Formats: sequence, C-alpha cells, structure tokens
Amino acid sequence: MEEGDKSNRDRSWSEKFSILLEAQRVGEDQKGAWLRENGLHSEHLTVWEQEVREYRAKGEVKLREELRETKKELKRREKELARKEKALAEMAALLTLQTHLSSCGGKPRTKDRAGETGAGM
Repeated sequence: MEEGDKSNRDRSWSEKFSILLEAQRVGEDQKGAWLRENGLHSEHLTVWEQEVREYRAKGEVKLREELRETKKELKRREKELARKEKALAEMAALLTLQTHLSSCGGKPRTKDRAGETGAGM
C-alpha cells in the first residue's frame, strides 16, 4: 500500500483535479468501489480538495496584488500623460504665437534687446 500512497502524492495538479471532478460524478453508493479501482482512499480526495482550496486562495491573493499594482501603474501613467499633454499644449500655444508674430512682420525675440532699442533712437 505504501507504494500506492507514494504514487498518489506524486500526481500532478491536473491529475488530482481531474480525479476530484470524476469523484464528484460518482454516486456515494459506488464511491468505495470507484476508489478501490483507482487505488485511492477517501483521505486522498479530502487532502486534494484542501490543496485545491489553498491553491485557489493563493491565486486569488496573487491576482488581487497584481490588480493593485496594475492600478498603481495606470494611475502613474495617467499622471505622466496629463503632464505631457499640458507641456504639448504649452508648446502649441507658443508655436501659434510665434507664427502669429511672424505673419504680422514682427520678429520673435531671441535675446534681450532692451539696450539696443534705446541706443538706436
């Protein structure tokens, strides 16, 4: 019997889950025979059900953590996007102003001409 126990402990998650699903379909009056045919004990099913519950709980915790991190990243990116949109709007306004000055014959100031204006008159 020890060898059968060892092989049952070595089963993969998918095997255990499949066996649990199959066991759910077997009627209670036939469960003993089904367990013997598959080399199992009812304790195997109980332990595996608990393992599945624990695995699922861990998965839910991990998903919640990933969701929290994703929301934080989204918020950070939205802030960054708003900052860049503001900077782009400022640049567009400056470009429009520069274009408007150029079309009116004015020259955009590139350096301080205060001293030049007074000296020219």
